[in-house]
Order: sequence, then C-alpha cells, then structure tokens
Amino acid sequence: LDRIIMIGTGETKNLTTYEAVSLIRGKKWTKVKFGIERPQNSWENQYLVIEVERDTIDVPSVRSKILTHNNQKIWYIEISIFWEQTNKLLTRAISDSVNENVSGIVLDLRGNGGGLLTSAVELAGHFLPKGTLITKTKYSNFKPIDYQSKGFWELEKFPLVVLIDKLSASSSEILSLALKEQLNAQLVGTESFWKGSIQTLYDFDDGTSLKYTIGKRFWPRGTTIDKKGIQPDVELPFDFTGYVEKGVDNQLQKAQEILAEKIT
Repeated sequence: LDRIIMIGTGETKNLTTYEAVSLIRGKKWTKVKFGIERPQNSWENQYLVIEVERDTIDVPSVRSKILTHNNQKIWYIEISIFWEQTNKLLTRAISDSVNENVSGIVLDLRGNGGGLLTSAVELAGHFLPKGTLITKTKYSNFKPIDYQSKGFWELEKFPLVVLIDKLSASSSEILSLALKEQLNAQLVGTESFWKGSIQTLYDFDDGTSLKYTIGKRFWPRGTTIDKKGIQPDVELPFDFTGYVEKGVDNQLQKAQEILAEKIT
C-alpha cells in the first residue's frame, strides 16, 4: 500500500489525521503535491511526487461483495464513513443480497474515521433488536442521552466478525463495541483510535475556530475507550508485504476463518 510521506513541502510523520486532512483540503481546482512511498517486491521502496487537483470526491460509503470460504458464502461489507446516505446504501445492499444465502458477515470498519453518530446508530439497528442500548452520552452542561437501536434487525441471525484498526475512530468505535457487547461479535485487527469524547466547534468572526470537548460516550456495559482504544479479540497486524506481493488481506482471511468455525 502507498504511504503519503509529504504533503506540499512538509513531512506527514508527526501530523495528526486532522492536521493532514486540513493540509490536503483547499479551494476547488487548486493543486496539492504529495510525496508517496510505494513498497516494491525487491524490498526497496519507490518514491514518487504526484500533483493532484482538488475537487469534490464522491466515494460510496458502503461497498459489499459475496466471498466464498470453505464452500460457505460470506458477505463482506465495508463502511468507509458514517454519513447521511450510509444507512440508505446499506439498506439497498441488504435488499440486493437477500437471496444470496450467505452464512456469515464480515463488517470492515478499518480506516473509518467516524462521521455522524446518528448514522452509526441507524446501522446498528440492522443487527440489534429494537430498544437495545448502543451508546450513552454524558455532558457537562446537558442531560445525558441514551442511543438505542431502531430495530430493523435483518442481520441479527448471522455470525459476525468486525475488522478494526488504528484508524477506526469515533462512530466506528461506537458501532464495533456495541456489536461486541450486545451481539457477541468478534473483533479482529489492531487497537482502535480511542476517541470517546464529544467535541464541538465554535467559529469566531476573524475566521479562526475553537474545538473543545463537551462530554463523553459510554458503551452498553459502561466502558469508555477514551484515550485507551478498543482491544480486538484477535490481535492481528496487517501484513503489508503479503498484500503487496500476493494480494492477500491477512486480516480479512482470518475473519473468514473465524466465521467458518462459527458456522460449522
């Protein structure tokens, strides 16, 4: 997989995700340069400089496909972000795959930095019965709020494995831990990002802004992952070499193996 090591003339080594995104974003049709590190089969990295023109990017937040493992059909669902259309896209995918006779589901939340809390709650409703607690929010100056499943519940019967990594944050952590605590879903991958705080943004007249914390989120069993992260049930770092050389996603492969055991 390619790594962005430079944005413009600055290194990305010590940047947070928010800082990197801020540098990449800009006015439409303007340009930004990236320094790219690309692994090679020779064990030597190739270094590239790519100039990209900024524009609106429409990336579907839900992608799915049917995989086959040990003669069992497994439904792979990747959620890249939780946004207004995410639940609608998942509902459509469920409708398209309803007759595929799948035996289990892999939900991929790797690289998903979060998005709308309400979207994550909506998605949880496809797995959990109506009224099931998904997350609690506690504020310093407001009443606490409990978020519960709306109970679509079409996917509750399927064995479930959730893939997470260091970039799985916020709403991704809410959904994955709720599925673990309420549905006994197994988590595979590496520790999550650890964002359990609730923040808001205040804009000043001079164009600057202040981002500050107003509360925290807690999971069904009262746990919080703020500054700790979610620990997967199966700790498995991503094998970049295997992916580059053989096209093998070792984390997804492990998830399929776990599902095969659950199914049998």
